[in-house]
Amino acid sequence: MSISSKQIQRAIRDFENIISDLSYADYDNYQRIIKRFVSFVQKNDIINTIIQPLLSIEINTSKILIYHHNGWGTIKVPPDINEHIAFVLQLFFQFSEKDDHSLPNWALTFYPSDNFNISLSYMNERLINPAMRELVNRINDFVEDEVENKESIELSAIQVFNIESIVNKNGNIAIGQNININSVENIDKLPDEFLKIILEKGYTYSDFEKIKYDIEQIKEELKKDSPNQDILSNAFEKIKNIGSKVFVEILVKLISKPIVTTIATAFL
Repeated sequence: MSISSKQIQRAIRDFENIISDLSYADYDNYQRIIKRFVSFVQKNDIINTIIQPLLSIEINTSKILIYHHNGWGTIKVPPDINEHIAFVLQLFFQFSEKDDHSLPNWALTFYPSDNFNISLSYMNERLINPAMRELVNRINDFVEDEVENKESIELSAIQVFNIESIVNKNGNIAIGQNININSVENIDKLPDEFLKIILEKGYTYSDFEKIKYDIEQIKEELKKDSPNQDILSNAFEKIKNIGSKVFVEILVKLISKPIVTTIATAFL
């Protein structure tokens, strides 16, 4: 899928505007802007492609969120900026689904104050704003290096963050190989089991819809006595390009067949 440079720049402009609104938000409208942020990421293919690798990281929050016996807590901001950005983005997605407990209310535990807006400003200054600043810088660097002076670029080529380059120095994150998934006994259940897992991991049904055909193709091919390896390879390639490497990892673990492991290795 080819995307024009103008489309990319406009998507980034709109994304930066939401981030700017968030930095100036107060207690009354902060949660609404969080929901707008998440909705934009989910619906905009360009920004979603950029952000998705960071949402795929499994973060061990027990190393970041330190709760004290007095009811308050401390946030140990990850020293690695990629982990920091990923942690903040996942907070946004987590709290965008909560109407009974907003991110500003959560902030009071870690940035206590008698004034909600003061607590919110502490969280922005120490946690949110640095992550968003670096996120925007990384995106703009990519545009400068890979998009400017080009009429278009393939959506699959928009790779601002590479999960493999994020070094887990402090044991805060876990990537693909730690996903605990049991293989499906009946291959017909593959699409349903895959959907259930990605929903649990924070993806959406619309993410599934984009690759549903390819998963159905894999399912039907594996029901044959001699699966066509080219068809399987093309399906896995599309799943990685449209979705992410994490989707490929999940499928490998669900199917647990040597032919799939061999073919999918090229996309991991």
